[in-house]
Amino acid sequence: MRNSNTRRLFLRSIAAASAVGAAGVGIGSGQSDDGTDADSEGAESLVATVAVAPEGDLAFEPDSVEIPLGGRVEWEFEDDGHNVSTYDVASDAVSIPAGAEPFASYAEDDEDEDLEPDDLDHDAVIEEGETFAHTFTVAGEYAYVCTRHEPEMAGTVTVHPCVDETVAVAPDGDLTFDPETLEVGLGDTVEWEFEDDGHNVSTYDVASDAVSIPDGAEPFASYNEYDVDPEDLDHDAVLEEGETFAQTFTVAGEYEYVCTRHEPEMAGTVEVSDEPDAEVIAGPDGAWRFEPETVRVTAGDVVRWEFDSAGHNATSHPGAADETSNPEGADWFATYEGDDHFSVVEEGTTFDHRFVVPGTYEYVCTPHLPTMAGEVVVEPCPTDDEDSDST
Repeated sequence: MRNSNTRRLFLRSIAAASAVGAAGVGIGSGQSDDGTDADSEGAESLVATVAVAPEGDLAFEPDSVEIPLGGRVEWEFEDDGHNVSTYDVASDAVSIPAGAEPFASYAEDDEDEDLEPDDLDHDAVIEEGETFAHTFTVAGEYAYVCTRHEPEMAGTVTVHPCVDETVAVAPDGDLTFDPETLEVGLGDTVEWEFEDDGHNVSTYDVASDAVSIPDGAEPFASYNEYDVDPEDLDHDAVLEEGETFAQTFTVAGEYEYVCTRHEPEMAGTVEVSDEPDAEVIAGPDGAWRFEPETVRVTAGDVVRWEFDSAGHNATSHPGAADETSNPEGADWFATYEGDDHFSVVEEGTTFDHRFVVPGTYEYVCTPHLPTMAGEVVVEPCPTDDEDSDST
């Protein structure tokens, strides 16, 4: 990530714990399984612990926690007959941010099953003494319940983004965004800080003719945190003074946005470059190596592999080789889809992967083991104090 002095993160109600793994978005990425390495080297992250039904009470304790992007929550069941769920087919009281996948203590990954939400037993419970953990790779607020004991048993997890740049909305009451034009890198996150009531941020073309987004990008708005159909949205909905809205940009290009209540005066542009945060050359001059072998980045950063010669791949898939590992809770990544671990790419190919959860990934080129191996070390988002120290 760029401009580390602009990144801000508010951490409260979090206990220090073991290293947490990384997850990202890329070709052939997938959920981690028992093959992940919980003790990978790299930056330690933070884990929040929630007691389920402490002393038999119908409650989560605490019922609200806040963690950084890539953080992890562990629910400890202190009584029988309870669960944790964010599936909307099980409860009307749950919600998850746009782009996030629902999770539940009764829907952990199973290689032998690919169950749809309607096929799950949403009344299934966890026994006393057991635990359930989830790693959060999408920022926003998650409202969850125990399906057996709602509305009494309900809780929230707030996941704070790693912020690269900020935009002031209506500073000093002026009908403007400051700055109006912002340049960021691929995978960067922009946060809009609302300094006055009655404003919003939108790129929905059903709300304004003045907006535009690059091909392949999804529209966003400060009033659509939960993937609601555009036609069903209230495009005049606003945020209050002191609130914030954040958006991560994973598609390069120019984004033109407005405040639907005050256009054309309130309009802005975010220009997203195609430059990654780090680059790795695979097979430089035909050599069987990654250059550099070790890359260090921050949560939310994008790493790009450029294949300088043919016949190579890059994978951290746990089934590809004994030498691969992904931190606990991480998604593996690969330049190929499926289980053909010897599938290779052509010379000149590039592969991008966005790393979200802190930890160390050990990856390989399967056709050229053990010579061709590398690692990506992902540091957690800096805290407010760390940002202050860097200025």
